Amino acid sequence: MINKIIVFSFLLTMSVSSCKKEVLEYKCDTVNPSEINVEVNGDLDVKFNFALLKEFEEYTQCLQNCTDSDLDCIMTCSTHLSYIAAGGAFSIACHIENKTNSPISFTLEAGDWFMPADTSYQPMLCARDITITVKANKSETEIIPVYCLASGKNGPSEETVYSFCNHTVSNTCVNEIMNILKNKDLSSVTFTQTSQIQGVIWDCTDGNTVDLSLLDSLPNN
Repeated sequence: MINKIIVFSFLLTMSVSSCKKEVLEYKCDTVNPSEINVEVNGDLDVKFNFALLKEFEEYTQCLQNCTDSDLDCIMTCSTHLSYIAAGGAFSIACHIENKTNSPISFTLEAGDWFMPADTSYQPMLCARDITITVKANKSETEIIPVYCLASGKNGPSEETVYSFCNHTVSNTCVNEIMNILKNKDLSSVTFTQTSQIQGVIWDCTDGNTVDLSLLDSLPNN
């Protein structure tokens, strides 16, 4: 059910002009922090339980004010759901186990990315900093907003498992995009703007010409 909500994010506005053409080459330098275990997958249902039914009722009530074609309205309603993350066109689940006797704060930085074990799925890019605090000897699951890095492949599913890669995407155009996005408030963008960001990233990773000016109109931090 949750992943069906995310499917709206496949709709995008493509862009033109002004960034170097360069097809992305995937080289994942896997990150394995010693004090924690990190597992990443597409199973968002882990955050959905009976305690969240009130949120879902608010979401469905909000949808009654939206027409079927008003995707901005539909995606705005999804902000009622704590397990749907703002700031990306898709979402994945990051499971963190703290193996120490003290609380730990773990930060995903803008530019960190995730390589799927099954290469028929798209690698995923984190476009804003996200800090997750985990109590001593406890586990925490956080829903991470992400953008896809290969338009011809599948989006995340419940079965998709990812490796956590260091933020060194070997692509000049992606780095240019991230340098712009790190100063933008991605949590407050509309669905249309989110789709445009995804379109710019896909243009970049597919080796097409990219219009970076589309990103300049986004709200600043």
